[in-house]
Amino acid sequence: MSTAHEKRKALDYDFIRETITSIGALRWRDFFAYMYASGARVNEALDARKSDIKEQDGWIMITLRTEKNLREYDRVFPIDTHSEPWLASIIQEITFKAKDFQNDAFLFKFSDRTALRYCQKYFGCDNHTFRHSRATHYSKMYRMDSFELMRLFGWSSPKPAVIYVHKNIQDIQEKMRNAKPLGAEGLNTSFDGK
Repeated sequence: MSTAHEKRKALDYDFIRETITSIGALRWRDFFAYMYASGARVNEALDARKSDIKEQDGWIMITLRTEKNLREYDRVFPIDTHSEPWLASIIQEITFKAKDFQNDAFLFKFSDRTALRYCQKYFGCDNHTFRHSRATHYSKMYRMDSFELMRLFGWSSPKPAVIYVHKNIQDIQEKMRNAKPLGAEGLNTSFDGK
C-alpha cells in the first residue's frame, strides 16, 4: 500500500530556481520564493508578516506560525545566504519592499485557492509538492537526518521525515570519516560528564 507521500515526486532544484527567477509578476515570484525558502505550508506562508523575517550573521531567519491540535507555536527556518544567494536576494527584496508595512501586516494577500491555482500554473503541481521538494533538497544539500528535518519542517514525529532521508553507503562513510573518536583523545564517554 502506498501513501500520498510515496507517489509525490520532488521538483528539480534548478527547475524551481529558474521558474521562480523568471516569474514576471513579482507578487507571485516573491510568494513562491518565500514558500520555497521557508519550507512553509501554504497557510503559514499566507500568514507571513514583515516581522517574521530577520537577518542574523549571514543567515535569514524566517519565523513560521502554525496551529496544531488547537495550540499555536512558532518555528524558525534558517536560510544560508551563501549557499543560496538567488533565494536570499529575493527574500531580502521582500523585506525591503515591506519596509513601509507595519510589523504585523501580512506580506501576501490572496487565498489559498488562488495560491494553488498559480502553483499549478507556474510549477505544474500543488503547494504541498512544493514543500516536499524543499524538504528533499534540504535533506540532500545539508545531509540532514530525520530528526533535523522534523524540527525544521514542524512535524511532531520523525516518521514523515524518513521519506526524505536517502542515505547511501558513501554518505555513511563520509559521516564516519568526519566523526570524532571516543575516549582519551576525543569525546567524553562518561555519564557524569567528568
